[in-house]
Amino acid sequence: MNTIDDLSSKYTILKKEEIGRTYNNNPLIALKLENNINNTAILFTGLHHAREPVSLLMNLYVLLYILDKYEAKDSNMIELLNDVNLYFIPMINVDGYIKNNELYNTYHDLNQCMVRKNRRNDVFSNCFSELGPGVDLNRNYDFKFSNDDRGSSGINCQEDYRGPHAFSENETIAVRDFVENHPNIRIAFNYHAWGNLAIIPFNYLDSNNNLLLSNYTSQYILYQEFMNEAGFPTGFKFGNGMNTIGYTANGEASDWMLGTKKILAFSPELGSNRQEADKFYPPI
Repeated sequence: MNTIDDLSSKYTILKKEEIGRTYNNNPLIALKLENNINNTAILFTGLHHAREPVSLLMNLYVLLYILDKYEAKDSNMIELLNDVNLYFIPMINVDGYIKNNELYNTYHDLNQCMVRKNRRNDVFSNCFSELGPGVDLNRNYDFKFSNDDRGSSGINCQEDYRGPHAFSENETIAVRDFVENHPNIRIAFNYHAWGNLAIIPFNYLDSNNNLLLSNYTSQYILYQEFMNEAGFPTGFKFGNGMNTIGYTANGEASDWMLGTKKILAFSPELGSNRQEADKFYPPI
């Protein structure tokens, strides 16, 4: 959080906004590069899952790259920020991230820092592991929520527990409200780890994206153009969850963004063809 505060102090173009509070009352922060509120916007998010801090680092890397180029008066970056607003919510699961830091300070072993969910614990008296309490925030969105028990779990101690109902969690409510208060958002990157995967909706489906092709034709074309032009690493996989990572996910953020807001949403699983970054925690 100190890094986020430092950035907003150093760069005058960068605006910090508190968009909500977590279950444990920690602030949820959005960072905004916004020259004109009417510009088309791109949203970047990270740390839906607390054990994936590389997703937080990717948000900060992208943000710092843009800020440094802008401060250096790079003409392309100035033109970009004149025409497009960029929004970052780098830490959605703040409470889980703090818990993993506490575990590291206790065990000094990243393998012990595997908290995935938030820290909601009001109904979790039967979860005895540190990993048990909480809700999987990336199963808590209101699109195909609880579609089945394969793409999320209704058992509260499971790591993909979806919560008692859609948007039951402060963290997902904050993301929802931010998106709905910024209808200019047309593209979103919801970063995860790990893999060499470019995951797109619809992730609740256990087959190819037939629904995407038939019901979201213009978005489907744009996804295909992105796949062809993005310059992904050799060996990357592109498609929905079943096509890429081999399982489904319902109540998922990118599905909700496309399915309800028609935002061109991606869930990149960060990695490389050399696999040195294929882990939850970035290499030291």
